[in-house]
Amino acid sequence: MDIDPSTMALFTATRAVHFGACLLLFGVWVFDRLIAGPLNDAPNVSKHWLPITRWLVFISLPLVFLSGAAWLGFNAINMSGLPPSLALRGDILRIVLTDTHFGHLWEIRAMLFGAAFIASIAALIVPNASRLRSPLIWTSLLLSGTVAGSLAWAGHGLTGEPMRWHLLADVIHVLITGFWPVGLLPLVLVMGKLERAKHWTSIARIVRRFSIMSLTSVTLLMITGLVNSWILVGSISAFVSSAYGWVLLAKVVLFFAMIGLGAVNLIHLRPRLSIDLSEGTGQPGLAATSRLRFNVMIELAICVAIFLLVGLLGLLPPAMEAMLHQHHHAR
Repeated sequence: MDIDPSTMALFTATRAVHFGACLLLFGVWVFDRLIAGPLNDAPNVSKHWLPITRWLVFISLPLVFLSGAAWLGFNAINMSGLPPSLALRGDILRIVLTDTHFGHLWEIRAMLFGAAFIASIAALIVPNASRLRSPLIWTSLLLSGTVAGSLAWAGHGLTGEPMRWHLLADVIHVLITGFWPVGLLPLVLVMGKLERAKHWTSIARIVRRFSIMSLTSVTLLMITGLVNSWILVGSISAFVSSAYGWVLLAKVVLFFAMIGLGAVNLIHLRPRLSIDLSEGTGQPGLAATSRLRFNVMIELAICVAIFLLVGLLGLLPPAMEAMLHQHHHAR
Protein backbone atom coordinates (compact mmCIF):
# COMPACT_ATOMS: atom_id res chain seq x y z
CA MET A 1 0.00 0.00 0.00
CA ASP A 2 1.30 3.44 -0.92
CA ILE A 3 0.11 5.46 2.09
CA ASP A 4 1.69 8.58 3.50
CA PRO A 5 3.06 8.23 7.07
CA SER A 6 0.38 10.28 8.84
CA THR A 7 -2.46 8.40 7.14
CA MET A 8 -0.73 5.08 7.84
CA ALA A 9 -0.45 5.97 11.55
CA LEU A 10 -4.17 6.78 11.71
CA PHE A 11 -5.06 3.67 9.71
CA THR A 12 -2.89 1.53 12.01
CA ALA A 13 -4.61 2.97 15.09
CA THR A 14 -8.04 2.45 13.51
CA ARG A 15 -7.32 -1.20 12.75
CA ALA A 16 -5.93 -1.73 16.26
CA VAL A 17 -9.01 -0.17 17.89
CA HIS A 18 -11.35 -2.24 15.71
CA PHE A 19 -9.52 -5.48 16.48
CA GLY A 20 -9.48 -4.61 20.18
CA ALA A 21 -13.15 -3.58 20.34
CA CYS A 22 -14.38 -6.69 18.46
CA LEU A 23 -12.32 -8.97 20.68
CA LEU A 24 -13.34 -7.13 23.84
CA LEU A 25 -17.03 -7.64 23.05
CA PHE A 26 -16.34 -11.33 22.44
CA GLY A 27 -14.01 -11.57 25.45
CA VAL A 28 -16.60 -10.16 27.87
CA TRP A 29 -19.04 -12.95 27.05
CA VAL A 30 -16.26 -15.56 27.14
CA PHE A 31 -15.25 -14.35 30.60
CA ASP A 32 -18.87 -14.39 31.73
CA ARG A 33 -19.49 -17.97 30.59
CA LEU A 34 -16.14 -19.55 31.50
CA ILE A 35 -14.86 -17.56 34.48
CA ALA A 36 -17.47 -15.45 36.28
CA GLY A 37 -20.62 -17.38 35.30
CA PRO A 38 -19.69 -20.68 37.00
CA LEU A 39 -19.00 -18.70 40.20
CA ASN A 40 -22.36 -16.93 40.30
CA ASP A 41 -23.33 -19.19 43.18
CA ALA A 42 -21.24 -16.74 45.20
CA PRO A 43 -23.44 -13.60 45.41
CA ASN A 44 -20.46 -11.24 45.71
CA VAL A 45 -19.09 -12.36 42.31
CA SER A 46 -22.38 -11.71 40.51
CA LYS A 47 -22.88 -8.41 42.32
CA HIS A 48 -19.49 -7.03 41.21
CA TRP A 49 -19.25 -8.68 37.78
CA LEU A 50 -22.59 -7.62 36.27
CA PRO A 51 -21.89 -3.83 36.35
CA ILE A 52 -18.48 -4.48 34.75
CA THR A 53 -20.17 -6.51 32.01
CA ARG A 54 -22.56 -3.67 31.21
CA TRP A 55 -19.76 -1.09 31.21
CA LEU A 56 -17.49 -3.10 28.89
CA VAL A 57 -20.29 -4.00 26.47
CA PHE A 58 -21.53 -0.40 26.27
CA ILE A 59 -17.97 0.75 25.51
CA SER A 60 -17.12 -1.95 22.97
CA LEU A 61 -20.33 -1.74 20.88
CA PRO A 62 -19.90 1.89 19.68
CA LEU A 63 -16.15 1.37 19.29
CA VAL A 64 -16.74 -1.59 16.95
CA PHE A 65 -19.14 0.48 14.84
CA LEU A 66 -17.10 3.71 14.71
CA SER A 67 -13.73 2.03 14.07
CA GLY A 68 -15.30 -0.24 11.44
CA ALA A 69 -16.74 2.79 9.66
CA ALA A 70 -13.36 4.54 9.85
CA TRP A 71 -11.64 1.44 8.42
CA LEU A 72 -14.06 1.51 5.49
CA GLY A 73 -13.26 5.19 4.94
CA PHE A 74 -9.50 4.61 4.96
CA ASN A 75 -9.90 1.79 2.46
CA ALA A 76 -11.98 4.03 0.20
CA ILE A 77 -9.22 6.67 0.31
CA ASN A 78 -6.53 4.09 -0.43
CA MET A 79 -8.40 2.25 -3.18
CA SER A 80 -9.60 5.39 -4.98
CA GLY A 81 -6.36 7.36 -4.65
CA LEU A 82 -8.52 10.44 -4.03
CA PRO A 83 -8.22 12.98 -1.22
CA PRO A 84 -10.54 12.33 1.77
CA SER A 85 -13.00 15.07 0.74
CA LEU A 86 -13.66 13.20 -2.53
CA ALA A 87 -13.06 9.58 -1.49
CA LEU A 88 -15.60 9.70 1.34
CA ARG A 89 -18.50 10.65 -0.89
CA GLY A 90 -21.48 8.31 -1.08
CA ASP A 91 -20.83 7.17 -4.64
CA ILE A 92 -17.21 6.17 -3.92
CA LEU A 93 -18.16 4.36 -0.70
CA ARG A 94 -20.93 2.56 -2.60
CA ILE A 95 -18.44 1.31 -5.18
CA VAL A 96 -16.09 0.07 -2.44
CA LEU A 97 -18.96 -1.74 -0.71
CA THR A 98 -20.45 -3.34 -3.81
CA ASP A 99 -17.46 -3.97 -6.09
CA THR A 100 -14.63 -5.10 -3.79
CA HIS A 101 -13.91 -8.14 -1.61
CA PHE A 102 -13.43 -5.82 1.35
CA GLY A 103 -16.80 -4.16 0.74
CA HIS A 104 -18.67 -7.48 0.53
CA LEU A 105 -16.96 -8.61 3.72
CA TRP A 106 -17.90 -5.39 5.49
CA GLU A 107 -21.55 -5.75 4.44
CA ILE A 108 -21.66 -9.26 5.92
CA ARG A 109 -19.85 -8.12 9.07
CA ALA A 110 -22.28 -5.19 9.44
CA MET A 111 -25.23 -7.59 9.47
CA LEU A 112 -23.49 -9.88 11.96
CA PHE A 113 -22.62 -6.91 14.16
CA GLY A 114 -26.25 -5.74 14.07
CA ALA A 115 -27.37 -9.15 15.31
CA ALA A 116 -24.63 -9.18 17.98
CA PHE A 117 -25.66 -5.67 19.05
CA ILE A 118 -29.29 -6.69 19.55
CA ALA A 119 -28.40 -9.92 21.36
CA SER A 120 -25.87 -8.18 23.64
CA ILE A 121 -28.27 -5.41 24.64
CA ALA A 122 -31.03 -7.96 25.23
CA ALA A 123 -28.69 -10.06 27.41
CA LEU A 124 -27.97 -7.01 29.56
CA ILE A 125 -31.61 -5.93 29.85
CA VAL A 126 -33.14 -9.31 30.69
CA PRO A 127 -33.36 -9.89 34.48
CA ASN A 128 -30.79 -12.24 35.98
CA ALA A 129 -33.46 -14.69 37.08
CA SER A 130 -34.96 -14.96 33.58
CA ARG A 131 -34.55 -18.23 31.70
CA LEU A 132 -33.79 -16.21 28.58
CA ARG A 133 -30.62 -14.68 29.98
CA SER A 134 -28.29 -17.65 29.51
CA PRO A 135 -29.41 -18.39 25.90
CA LEU A 136 -29.06 -14.68 25.07
CA ILE A 137 -25.52 -14.59 26.47
CA TRP A 138 -24.52 -17.69 24.49
CA THR A 139 -26.05 -16.14 21.38
CA SER A 140 -24.12 -12.91 22.02
CA LEU A 141 -20.92 -14.93 22.47
CA LEU A 142 -21.47 -16.80 19.19
CA LEU A 143 -22.35 -13.69 17.16
CA SER A 144 -19.58 -11.51 18.59
CA GLY A 145 -17.14 -14.36 18.02
CA THR A 146 -18.24 -14.52 14.38
CA VAL A 147 -17.72 -10.77 14.02
CA ALA A 148 -14.24 -11.04 15.54
CA GLY A 149 -13.25 -14.21 13.64
CA SER A 150 -14.30 -12.70 10.31
CA LEU A 151 -11.42 -10.24 10.67
CA ALA A 152 -9.20 -13.03 9.31
CA TRP A 153 -10.73 -12.34 5.88
CA ALA A 154 -9.73 -8.66 6.14
CA GLY A 155 -6.01 -9.28 6.59
CA HIS A 156 -3.39 -11.68 5.24
CA GLY A 157 -5.51 -14.75 6.00
CA LEU A 158 -6.33 -15.13 2.29
CA THR A 159 -2.67 -15.14 1.25
CA GLY A 160 -0.11 -17.92 1.29
CA GLU A 161 -0.38 -21.63 0.61
CA PRO A 162 -2.23 -23.69 1.63
CA MET A 163 -4.77 -20.87 2.02
CA ARG A 164 -7.43 -23.04 3.67
CA TRP A 165 -5.15 -24.00 6.57
CA HIS A 166 -3.76 -20.50 6.85
CA LEU A 167 -7.25 -19.04 7.12
CA LEU A 168 -8.27 -21.62 9.71
CA ALA A 169 -5.16 -20.90 11.79
CA ASP A 170 -5.80 -17.16 11.49
CA VAL A 171 -9.42 -17.47 12.66
CA ILE A 172 -8.39 -19.60 15.64
CA HIS A 173 -5.56 -17.18 16.46
CA VAL A 174 -7.95 -14.22 16.47
CA LEU A 175 -10.62 -15.94 18.56
CA ILE A 176 -8.20 -17.29 21.16
CA THR A 177 -6.97 -13.73 21.68
CA GLY A 178 -10.48 -13.00 23.01
CA PHE A 179 -9.85 -15.54 25.79
CA TRP A 180 -6.31 -14.36 26.56
CA PRO A 181 -4.92 -11.69 26.65
CA VAL A 182 -8.14 -9.69 26.13
CA GLY A 183 -9.69 -11.50 29.10
CA LEU A 184 -7.11 -9.79 31.30
CA LEU A 185 -9.17 -6.58 31.22
CA PRO A 186 -12.33 -8.04 32.80
CA LEU A 187 -10.08 -10.00 35.17
CA VAL A 188 -8.28 -6.93 36.52
CA LEU A 189 -11.54 -4.99 36.83
CA VAL A 190 -13.38 -7.67 38.76
CA MET A 191 -10.30 -8.31 40.93
CA GLY A 192 -10.23 -4.61 41.84
CA LYS A 193 -13.89 -4.68 42.88
CA LEU A 194 -13.49 -7.86 44.93
CA GLU A 195 -10.26 -6.58 46.51
CA ARG A 196 -11.95 -3.40 47.73
CA ALA A 197 -14.78 -5.53 49.13
CA LYS A 198 -12.21 -7.94 50.67
CA HIS A 199 -13.71 -11.03 49.03
CA TRP A 200 -10.39 -12.89 49.00
CA THR A 201 -11.81 -16.36 48.43
CA SER A 202 -13.70 -15.20 45.34
CA ILE A 203 -10.50 -13.63 43.98
CA ALA A 204 -8.61 -16.89 44.47
CA ARG A 205 -11.35 -18.88 42.67
CA ILE A 206 -11.51 -16.47 39.71
CA VAL A 207 -7.71 -16.36 39.35
CA ARG A 208 -7.54 -20.16 39.46
CA ARG A 209 -10.12 -20.55 36.69
CA PHE A 210 -8.52 -17.82 34.58
CA SER A 211 -5.08 -19.42 34.93
CA ILE A 212 -6.36 -22.66 33.41
CA MET A 213 -7.93 -20.78 30.49
CA SER A 214 -4.83 -18.64 29.90
CA LEU A 215 -2.47 -21.65 29.79
CA THR A 216 -4.60 -23.28 27.09
CA SER A 217 -4.86 -19.99 25.20
CA VAL A 218 -1.09 -19.37 25.21
CA THR A 219 -0.46 -22.86 23.81
CA LEU A 220 -2.96 -22.38 20.97
CA LEU A 221 -1.68 -18.88 20.21
CA MET A 222 1.87 -20.19 19.87
CA ILE A 223 0.82 -23.03 17.55
CA THR A 224 -1.38 -20.89 15.29
CA GLY A 225 1.15 -18.05 15.38
CA LEU A 226 3.87 -20.40 14.14
CA VAL A 227 1.63 -21.60 11.30
CA ASN A 228 0.78 -18.03 10.25
CA SER A 229 4.41 -16.89 10.50
CA TRP A 230 5.72 -19.81 8.44
CA ILE A 231 3.20 -19.20 5.67
CA LEU A 232 3.67 -15.41 5.56
CA VAL A 233 7.44 -15.31 6.17
CA GLY A 234 8.70 -18.58 4.74
CA SER A 235 12.41 -18.17 5.52
CA ILE A 236 14.85 -16.54 7.93
CA SER A 237 16.23 -14.33 5.15
CA ALA A 238 12.73 -13.01 4.38
CA PHE A 239 12.16 -12.51 8.10
CA VAL A 240 15.22 -10.31 8.69
CA SER A 241 15.15 -8.41 5.39
CA SER A 242 11.58 -7.09 5.43
CA ALA A 243 9.67 -4.49 7.41
CA TYR A 244 6.99 -7.12 8.01
CA GLY A 245 9.55 -9.43 9.61
CA TRP A 246 10.88 -6.77 11.96
CA VAL A 247 7.40 -5.72 13.09
CA LEU A 248 6.51 -9.38 13.59
CA LEU A 249 9.68 -9.83 15.65
CA ALA A 250 8.65 -6.92 17.89
CA LYS A 251 5.25 -8.55 18.33
CA VAL A 252 6.85 -11.89 19.27
CA VAL A 253 9.16 -10.22 21.82
CA LEU A 254 6.20 -8.47 23.47
CA PHE A 255 4.20 -11.70 23.42
CA PHE A 256 6.95 -13.54 25.31
CA ALA A 257 7.21 -10.62 27.76
CA MET A 258 3.52 -11.18 28.54
CA ILE A 259 4.15 -14.89 28.96
CA GLY A 260 6.98 -14.09 31.39
CA LEU A 261 4.70 -11.93 33.53
CA GLY A 262 2.01 -14.59 33.36
CA ALA A 263 4.53 -17.18 34.56
CA VAL A 264 5.34 -15.00 37.61
CA ASN A 265 1.63 -14.72 38.34
CA LEU A 266 1.08 -18.46 37.96
CA ILE A 267 4.17 -19.82 39.71
CA HIS A 268 4.67 -17.26 42.49
CA LEU A 269 1.66 -15.02 43.14
CA ARG A 270 -1.29 -17.38 42.73
CA PRO A 271 0.14 -19.98 45.17
CA ARG A 272 0.98 -17.11 47.57
CA LEU A 273 -2.64 -16.02 47.49
CA SER A 274 -3.81 -19.55 48.33
CA ILE A 275 -1.25 -19.86 51.15
CA ASP A 276 -2.33 -16.54 52.68
CA LEU A 277 -5.94 -17.69 52.62
CA SER A 278 -5.14 -21.04 54.22
CA GLU A 279 -3.05 -19.40 56.95
CA GLY A 280 -5.86 -16.99 57.80
CA THR A 281 -3.60 -13.97 58.24
CA GLY A 282 -4.96 -10.56 59.21
CA GLN A 283 -5.43 -9.40 55.62
CA PRO A 284 -5.30 -12.65 53.64
CA GLY A 285 -4.09 -12.30 50.10
CA LEU A 286 -3.80 -8.50 50.15
CA ALA A 287 -0.15 -8.25 49.12
CA ALA A 288 -0.37 -11.09 46.58
CA THR A 289 -3.60 -9.71 45.08
CA SER A 290 -2.20 -6.18 44.73
CA ARG A 291 0.98 -7.44 43.07
CA LEU A 292 -1.01 -9.78 40.83
CA ARG A 293 -3.32 -6.98 39.73
CA PHE A 294 -0.32 -4.71 39.05
CA ASN A 295 1.31 -7.39 36.86
CA VAL A 296 -1.94 -7.89 34.95
CA MET A 297 -2.13 -4.15 34.25
CA ILE A 298 1.41 -4.29 32.82
CA GLU A 299 0.32 -7.23 30.66
CA LEU A 300 -2.61 -5.14 29.42
CA ALA A 301 -0.29 -2.27 28.50
CA ILE A 302 1.84 -4.71 26.49
CA CYS A 303 -1.34 -6.08 24.91
CA VAL A 304 -2.23 -2.59 23.65
CA ALA A 305 1.22 -2.32 22.04
CA ILE A 306 0.72 -5.72 20.39
CA PHE A 307 -2.62 -4.63 18.94
CA LEU A 308 -0.95 -1.57 17.43
CA LEU A 309 1.66 -3.83 15.83
CA VAL A 310 -1.12 -6.09 14.51
CA GLY A 311 -2.79 -3.03 13.02
CA LEU A 312 0.47 -2.17 11.26
CA LEU A 313 1.20 -5.72 10.08
CA GLY A 314 -2.04 -5.77 8.09
CA LEU A 315 -0.84 -2.77 6.09
CA LEU A 316 2.56 -4.25 5.24
CA PRO A 317 3.17 -6.83 2.50
CA PRO A 318 3.99 -10.27 3.99
CA ALA A 319 7.72 -10.97 4.20
CA MET A 320 7.58 -13.74 1.60
CA GLU A 321 5.68 -11.50 -0.82
CA ALA A 322 8.14 -8.65 -0.26
CA MET A 323 11.08 -10.99 -0.87
CA LEU A 324 9.58 -12.29 -4.14
CA HIS A 325 8.95 -8.72 -5.25
CA GLN A 326 12.59 -7.79 -4.55
CA HIS A 327 13.85 -10.80 -6.53
CA HIS A 328 11.56 -9.96 -9.43
CA HIS A 329 12.68 -6.31 -9.39
CA ALA A 330 16.34 -7.36 -9.29
CA ARG A 331 15.88 -9.64 -12.29
